[in-house]
Amino acid sequence: MKVLSIVAVMVLSICMLSACNSTNSDKKKLNVLLILVDDLGWADVAAFNPNTNYSTPNMDKLANQGLLFTDGYAASPVCSPTRASLLTGQHPTRLSTTDFFRDQSRKHRYREGKFKPAQFEEQLPTNISTIASVLGDDGYQTAFLGKWHLGQTEDGWPEHFGFDVNIGGHVAGAPRGGYFSPYNNPRLESGPDGEYLTERLTSEAINLLEGYAQGESPFFMMMSYYSVHTPLDAPKETIDKYASKFAGTDPESEFVQVEQIWPTDKPRLNRVKQTHATYAAMVEKVDENIGRLVDSLKAQNLAEDTIVILLSDNGGLSTAEGLPTSNLPLRGGKGWLYEGGIRVPFVISVPGSKSMGTSTSVPATSTDIAATLYDILGINDNNIKQLDGDSLKAVINGESNVAERPLYFHYPHYSNQGGFPGAAIRLGDWKLLERFEDGKVQLFNLAQDREESNDLALEYPQRVAKMKEMLHRWYEDQDAKFLRPNPTLPEYGQPWKPAQDASQKIVISHSDLNGIGIEENVMRRDPSDIIKVGDLYYVWYSKGKVSTGYDATVWYATSEDGRHWTEKGEALGKGTKGSWEGASVFTPNILVAEGKYWLFYTGTSKTYKQPFSPDSKIGIVVSDSPDGPWQRFSNAPVLVNSENKDDFDSHLVDDSSLIIRDGKYWLYYKGRQLGKSPKHTQMGLAIAENPEGPYIKVPNNPVIPGNHEVFVWPQGTGVAAMIGERAPEEIQDSIMYAEDGMNFIKTHEVINHPWAAGAYRPEAFTDSDLGEMPLWGVEIGRAKKALPFIHRFDVTKEN
Repeated sequence: MKVLSIVAVMVLSICMLSACNSTNSDKKKLNVLLILVDDLGWADVAAFNPNTNYSTPNMDKLANQGLLFTDGYAASPVCSPTRASLLTGQHPTRLSTTDFFRDQSRKHRYREGKFKPAQFEEQLPTNISTIASVLGDDGYQTAFLGKWHLGQTEDGWPEHFGFDVNIGGHVAGAPRGGYFSPYNNPRLESGPDGEYLTERLTSEAINLLEGYAQGESPFFMMMSYYSVHTPLDAPKETIDKYASKFAGTDPESEFVQVEQIWPTDKPRLNRVKQTHATYAAMVEKVDENIGRLVDSLKAQNLAEDTIVILLSDNGGLSTAEGLPTSNLPLRGGKGWLYEGGIRVPFVISVPGSKSMGTSTSVPATSTDIAATLYDILGINDNNIKQLDGDSLKAVINGESNVAERPLYFHYPHYSNQGGFPGAAIRLGDWKLLERFEDGKVQLFNLAQDREESNDLALEYPQRVAKMKEMLHRWYEDQDAKFLRPNPTLPEYGQPWKPAQDASQKIVISHSDLNGIGIEENVMRRDPSDIIKVGDLYYVWYSKGKVSTGYDATVWYATSEDGRHWTEKGEALGKGTKGSWEGASVFTPNILVAEGKYWLFYTGTSKTYKQPFSPDSKIGIVVSDSPDGPWQRFSNAPVLVNSENKDDFDSHLVDDSSLIIRDGKYWLYYKGRQLGKSPKHTQMGLAIAENPEGPYIKVPNNPVIPGNHEVFVWPQGTGVAAMIGERAPEEIQDSIMYAEDGMNFIKTHEVINHPWAAGAYRPEAFTDSDLGEMPLWGVEIGRAKKALPFIHRFDVTKEN
């Protein structure tokens, strides 16, 4: 006997009547079927993990016919926060719904560890827009079936958040009466004894689809299965099938011991084999019913007009409550911020899209679903509050140039599954975790290590600093909450807070040099970066008899220890009188490439006199030896000021610094716009395929909105720059980092920055991705009643 809820009968009648009243425009709107499977792990589904031990042919078929997101995420490692993000498009942290909602009528306690968890809300805001309310306002019929878990009382249940129909959704996060009727569910009448809940919900959904098919209004249906959440149960014959399949498994091989976060000596186990017969049966039954549901779309001629979305609300349960599944090769599981707890099956199928039947590694999250649907369906509702998610429409349309963006996760609680309170940020292939008990971080490259077994935090300090800064700024934007002291465990004191984790400071010390220091009536300034050839360090610099570099030539010196220098002589004289470099050559820098030495320098054609407005450009000379002789590569400069008066470098270009990166030659330089003073100098970038050029300026110049001196170096896989005092206040006296070498963010504070530094950068020309912050170099020294001279600086780090 098929049992149909009273609400479903009413909706069926409304659907029939709607056929007489629908407009032609309604026919053009796509329907939406959103399928959410509770606690289903990424590794449970064969389309994502070919080595799964479970039967998932229907989910596999859906994934193979739609767009499979290999790197799809739930917004949280537990259920209620993800569900809130999915429906609203806002991050759980912004909503303060950061943990699963307790059933207050059953007096569930809040788990504590060394500290008390963050405070959070256990109800959706009453005025929040949901996918259901937005689509309902656009003429959609809306229905919710299954697990809700987003409100304590009836006014917080689906019918008060935009759903016309609610079948089975209430306060509970698991079926109160179990998976077989009677259900003890205030929004679902019990069926005959032995009826299975997963099948019943699917039958209710199919009845609704039959009604929708007879009308012309579009529909939004959210099928939110209670499966595969505990209490674990399934039809006996299915369980017996898997019990036979898994018979003979060595129990000791099914589990391994993992980190114990709780203040107890009891070990924490993690399942590493998918050999739990009841869980396997539950996965098969939910897959079977997803197949029934999708087949019903086809039977009712709705499939070609329906967007189908499949995902889970968190990773598979592997470390508690029966430890029913394994998430290997991913680490951790439900309740953990490792990949096993947040990476989930994630499929979007849009009829007619270019991506049908393909997969993508573009990271996506449940928070993106609302924005994606609004974009695809052409909904622009001014009443929708801020969305934290981004539309995935471009990915679905098969576009390849999708911009990289960070994904954030924030779980300031002790999970029932043993996970630590913390947060995570994923940016490109990289993922940083930050623990809230003590502020410790872990860094993983997911492209090379999706198992998260190789912590790279110590090897990539600049990347850590950059990602931490992004994460901490996000905390502020979201008004994130953190752990609180636990008065019952005073021995642990105060928990970590981001405000206590001040950025590491870089301290610069300065000292005199021998040989190229202060000398009466002699100016030495603008030193190049330093290279080492054999046992000798080399540096090039401007030398003249006036304070500035606008009447100078290029000289060089060598040293065995970096402190005692021998001036070797002039390396480069002025160009032909009247030429672009006829008045002065100065501010040199060095590139070592293709077995040669390439000396870059600045030239000006104007004779120095006060007041002075330089017309500087950048040229190159080349030699087989660092000692010369040097030959001008061309009579023309290699980099000139822009002809567009509105560009940042329309007045002059100066002060080059070179890095070999990705097999190309990256020339950083400073530029100044016509009509601007030196304090408005900014930093640009030009790139060439060959050392001699041509050097092409990048479109997003200037890459740093300030800095009078160019001091850059390769830092890991990115580029870092030290900024002095001639810059916007927010980046003065700092180090900035750009993973792509162009989009810089501040990572460190600098104390006593060097002036016009030239650093020893041993990895600058190796393209090795192993560069680190220079530890020493030379700079312009200044003293009263003395012309500029060459000085030494050294770098130390201070917490």
